[in-house]
Amino acid sequence: MKKNLLLLCGLLTITCFLMLFVGCSSSDGDSFSLDDMIGPEGPDLADFDYFISIEYWDFIGDFTKQAVYSVYIETTNPEGFLEEINLMIDGEEVALIYNEFHEDYSANITLEQGVTYDFVLVTESKSYSATLMTPFIPSVVTFPDELDYEVDQTISWVLQEDNKYQLVSFTSIFWDEDVIDTSSYIKVIEPSDRQHTIPANSIVSLGVESNLAMSLAQIDFVANNRLLVAARAINQKDNFEDYAIEKMIKQSREELIELIKSLQ
Repeated sequence: MKKNLLLLCGLLTITCFLMLFVGCSSSDGDSFSLDDMIGPEGPDLADFDYFISIEYWDFIGDFTKQAVYSVYIETTNPEGFLEEINLMIDGEEVALIYNEFHEDYSANITLEQGVTYDFVLVTESKSYSATLMTPFIPSVVTFPDELDYEVDQTISWVLQEDNKYQLVSFTSIFWDEDVIDTSSYIKVIEPSDRQHTIPANSIVSLGVESNLAMSLAQIDFVANNRLLVAARAINQKDNFEDYAIEKMIKQSREELIELIKSLQ
């Protein structure tokens, strides 16, 4: 139900990337900020005019070779989109919809995993292009029966090919209207890994009304000619309500560039 709702709303989006909220807690329990994760080198918003995020989110576990991805386009201009834009993937134009609330363009598209695609973004004054392969998606992901931060939690998966980056996260999150409080375990693991154990008490409880989410993410990205394109496939188990999923996905996309910077 969650996945269908997100597809209809065009809100499937670039983990749990809950792992990237400011104010996470590290694997040893010490507090740190995103600035502690990232170095002085690597992409910054000022390096780009536009950011394209190609995303596949699986909350159910139904694997197919062809999957419905969501594409999101954001501008780094603080004044927003000042020109009309058009996106073509492998020469075919994508029907974009503008979301005034999130201030981005989006669309749902069908792509194949592990296939290289050409992305061309055309504005009234300039054309941008980049080539990127979609990540391979795990065919099976086995999460713990119950999410419990007080005991070791092991996640395992089957993946036909290694991707460039893999990440595992476990997050406790609490929303009070627009205030977000999180405690997260974040781990960039080897591309060849197919199992990972999150130690007990790697995160802390944020109260009885907080939610838990565990995620496995496959990621790749490319930067070219002031265009940043990222592709990610996320398998997630959580106890969120649908409204919280929307907030989480939007927040995760806002922090993706920081993640990319940390991976340089």
